[in-house]
Amino acid sequence: MYKHLCTVFDLKSKYEISNLLEKNSVEYRLKHSRTRLATERDVKTYHRYRFRVKRRNLAEAQALTDSIM
Repeated sequence: MYKHLCTVFDLKSKYEISNLLEKNSVEYRLKHSRTRLATERDVKTYHRYRFRVKRRNLAEAQALTDSIM
């Protein structure tokens, strides 16, 4: 079932994912060639990176509010 998530992640969303990651200054590229569709593993890796970015941003925001108070 998860061999190819064609319906969920087509090539367009694959590029959107890499753009999102670039915007969040995470140095990460999907390793697979342009012709292959994103697999379950790509999606998991993407979510892991998103979580890490979110956590880092929260930590920075917390540090900023602590220094202000």
